[in-house]
Amino acid sequence: MKKKGLLFLLLIACIVPKLRAQGLAADTAFRFTHRISRSVNNWIVFPKQADIDAYPFGYLYIDPSSGFVFNLEGFFKTDGRGRFIRIKQKINEATHQRYMLKRGAQKTLVAIINSDHNEELDIYPRPAWFDNYNTYTDTLVHCIDWAKAYNDIKDGEMAVAILKAPYKITPHAPGLELELARAYNGVKRFDDAIKVAEAALLYNYGEPLLYKELGFAQLSKGRLNEALDTFNAGIKLCDRTQAEEKAEMAMNMAITYRSKNDKQNYLEWMDFARAWAPHDSEVADMLNDM
Repeated sequence: MKKKGLLFLLLIACIVPKLRAQGLAADTAFRFTHRISRSVNNWIVFPKQADIDAYPFGYLYIDPSSGFVFNLEGFFKTDGRGRFIRIKQKINEATHQRYMLKRGAQKTLVAIINSDHNEELDIYPRPAWFDNYNTYTDTLVHCIDWAKAYNDIKDGEMAVAILKAPYKITPHAPGLELELARAYNGVKRFDDAIKVAEAALLYNYGEPLLYKELGFAQLSKGRLNEALDTFNAGIKLCDRTQAEEKAEMAMNMAITYRSKNDKQNYLEWMDFARAWAPHDSEVADMLNDM
């Protein structure tokens, strides 16, 4: 995906895509083996960039509305004995310290900082401010929020694990069926996605995002005519705030027509998708790559 470059000291929002674009330094002090989605509620460190001899580190957590967030704490180096030496600088409070991690974040692996180094980095096992994000973790709303965060970062496996039990008890809770259908599509369990989405539409037939997930699952199963009908219905229900979802369904309609060897409708729906896709959206990136 195409990303706009930002200055390293102002961003970690773009640290994930930039690492590949600019190259990595040869890191021997850490084993970068952890996916972002499996490192939540930990102090983590990103690989060094080739032109900066320091490791960016911070705390990774999930915000109920923003999803995965990396709170940049600072930078450090290591000495010959493996000790961490924090660079004495403070992040300007007026600048952004917290950065949402989505889309391509899973492509970069991170390391989790061992608690043995907390004193060297002048950090506590858990930041004091984190308590604001760690309340009521046993609620249904919490489960749905977390599942959405995992879906947004492309870890459907975790989202399924979170929602399977609540779905058996309260299947029609707001947002639950949508996120579970998304998760099933993400792990290629298309029959399960169809089952969940079809049941959900009996109760919430006006939700276009359910049509998007159902249509994608039908397309993936080769049920092309059903997929076209589903995408058409979903597109008609989209409002002005759902341009990206509308564009994604149009793109999938184009793909469906291509599978049917219908070039004219394929080109027509690709034009619709490009016209509706917001600039710099994930769908726009996908369309540019097609």
